[in-house]
Amino acid sequence: MRVRHPELVLAAAVLVSLPMIPGLLDGGISPMTVLVRFLIALIVCWIGGSILSRLLTSYTNQVRRAEIQKQIDEENERRKALIEMERNRQTQPNVGSQVQNPANSSRPNGGNPNGSILGGAGNATGAGGAGGSNATGRPTDNPTGFGKNIP
Repeated sequence: MRVRHPELVLAAAVLVSLPMIPGLLDGGISPMTVLVRFLIALIVCWIGGSILSRLLTSYTNQVRRAEIQKQIDEENERRKALIEMERNRQTQPNVGSQVQNPANSSRPNGGNPNGSILGGAGNATGAGGAGGSNATGRPTDNPTGFGKNIP
């Protein structure tokens, strides 16, 4: 029988045996009787301590198992979600993988042949105003004129 804290068992046996001290000091109880009673108290407390220790250990193990199982389940759910996201990502077409016109992709201003990065119609020197139209003659959706034109 294992006890988790034997010092507590010994302390309990001493507490159980304390009422015999006045009888021992008065001479009403022999030292041999006090020793036998103390050993009996120690054995009873040891058995009680081992039962209590076993009970607490079983509950502690159940809680640990439940917590570990919960963490395993959460990790499995997270992995399933990641796998599902990866499958969805692989089956959906990539928006950024559209083929661009090679003539437009080499131009630094996003395909505007007039040379203006501000979105204006531009002139031969590349100057252009904000807004305006792109190379196709359609008006841009960018009212500020900054950034790339929308073809």
